[in-house]
Amino acid sequence: MKTKNLVQHDKTKHVEVDRHSIKEKIEDSSIELTFVKLEDHLTDIFTKIVTDKTFIRFLSKLSISDPTAHLEGEC
Repeated sequence: MKTKNLVQHDKTKHVEVDRHSIKEKIEDSSIELTFVKLEDHLTDIFTKIVTDKTFIRFLSKLSISDPTAHLEGEC
């Protein structure tokens, strides 16, 4: 007997649609993927422990000058 997990299928169906859409855009040159060196992954600042030097460099790339500055009207 063959069973299908319809709940799982509904949750992952959009991933397949997105994957095919992106693949088509790459093939027709609408978008281009570029290589990013491991040490330049800006998302690491949000997901990993990084060195002080890397943290400051990433803040600069994200146009954040002083993360400890108080916002106007802050209590």
